Amino acid sequence: MPCQNIGTVIDGIFVNPGDSFDIPETASPQILAAPIVAPWLKLYETIEFIKKVQPQTAIPAHDALNSELGNAVCDNWLQKICKEAGIEYKNVHGGVVGDTYKVKKG
Repeated sequence: MPCQNIGTVIDGIFVNPGDSFDIPETASPQILAAPIVAPWLKLYETIEFIKKVQPQTAIPAHDALNSELGNAVCDNWLQKICKEAGIEYKNVHGGVVGDTYKVKKG
């Protein structure tokens, strides 16, 4: 049974689009939680999404279906693409609930 998508926007600068590539027009994401694996997406689509949104920082999200190796493959591609686009990529895999990460302020 399909479920309704729930995205998250905090102060217009942090965006997690949930099960989509939709960004509200009022948001100007500095930090983008980019979905990296789901039955409905290909990594290429995530790469294009990140390049289109152009956040200061991208972090992987929506990765529960990946194995450790799958996350490493995604991280390698996203680090390369983000570096080429001048976007900071924060690899948060291996973290635990409650971890904090510092990101550059815009």
